[in-house]
Amino acid sequence: MGDGKRGRTGTRRTTLKVLGILKDSTSRSGPISIAKLVERLETEHGIHTSRDSVKDILNDLIDYYPGPGEIRCSTSQKGRLYQYDYYYQPELPEELQENIRTIEQTIRKDRDRRNREYRLSFRFSGYGSDHQLHPTESQLTHILPVRIIRAYGHYYLIGSFPGRWDAAHFRIDLMSLIREEETTCSASDREAREFHINRIRSEDYLRSHLYMSYERGETPRHIRLLVKKIRGKPNASLTFLQDTFGDAWRPVGGTETDEQLVVEVECLPYAIQCFVRRYLDRVRVLEPEDIARAVEEDLKRDLEAYFADR
Repeated sequence: MGDGKRGRTGTRRTTLKVLGILKDSTSRSGPISIAKLVERLETEHGIHTSRDSVKDILNDLIDYYPGPGEIRCSTSQKGRLYQYDYYYQPELPEELQENIRTIEQTIRKDRDRRNREYRLSFRFSGYGSDHQLHPTESQLTHILPVRIIRAYGHYYLIGSFPGRWDAAHFRIDLMSLIREEETTCSASDREAREFHINRIRSEDYLRSHLYMSYERGETPRHIRLLVKKIRGKPNASLTFLQDTFGDAWRPVGGTETDEQLVVEVECLPYAIQCFVRRYLDRVRVLEPEDIARAVEEDLKRDLEAYFADR
């Protein structure tokens, strides 16, 4: 869709800017008026438009404006105030949609209150042979929700455990009995929390947590790999590294034309084991020594287990 007129809703750019303001600056407890939207469009984005045009855009958003999935806007006080509601993707199971909505609302509520903090409790489960979810552990409590991301075909909540700032992730379709917990939050705690939250970038988190495995207690480490290039094609054989880590890997030994190259990545130790298994003929861990040794021992153990009954 181009940037031209879309009937009564005006330009696509205007619609997306309205949606951006709703998403970043509103909640159920803090909606926005059409007059304020018109003002912010002009002062922040240089878009000159009328109240009627903005109202038409809002009405379209309420009716689910088509986007990456579908995005919903809701209204309050007899249509005078508006707020961003949540991402709605009709192809997702109803239970997953409801989980995403519950988490999203808690995240947004947490941004609105300065002296309150909203955390989540939930039960984490796994699938059994009957294709049903079964609890894998007791209720997890006081999880601070940070953001929702989509990776490897699933939706994940990134958050942190009580008393810890390092991030953890949870598959949202495996969560049940989600409850919101309200606590007090001092100004210093709030400042520290927001500092750490802002450091959790989705792209960096995905690159260091390959396959979004659930090895708790681990933190990403700098790991050096010996990478074997495709014979005869040394200049164009590192696509698998780019696909996996994006730009978050760097050569530290060898040249572009060498048949082998030493690269450094930041990754969970467990996840790098999975990565090596996938590219066993092309990758070997060099450093740190403890990770290299652990990968070798796990490969030997797995190989013996695989052929144990032969």
